Amino acid sequence: MLSFSPKTPATKRAYGMDFYKKCALSGSTVSSAVASVLVASGVDANPAALLSGGVSLSNGATNVQTMVSQTLLGGIPGVVYVLKIVATCSDGQILEGQAQLPVVTLLP
Repeated sequence: MLSFSPKTPATKRAYGMDFYKKCALSGSTVSSAVASVLVASGVDANPAALLSGGVSLSNGATNVQTMVSQTLLGGIPGVVYVLKIVATCSDGQILEGQAQLPVVTLLP
């Protein structure tokens, strides 16, 4: 599983996954996607609260629409979350990507 660099609860930024190798190599693009957040370790009764807005589709490294991004905000220090993205390609493929995201507290 992929891992993103740790974030603090105050960090608000987009986290992305490029589905090029699975989608565009067959000549298709990402036509829609849905993101969710799960808890890998620790306790958070509402991990979906990290989602800020909807997913964004954009061109990946090859200038073809294969990049899916989701902005995340918040989280509980010590919890490791999993960002899960389910992407639907224009040829009907349904692909899933997951990446861990630890939330930390910065030392003063």
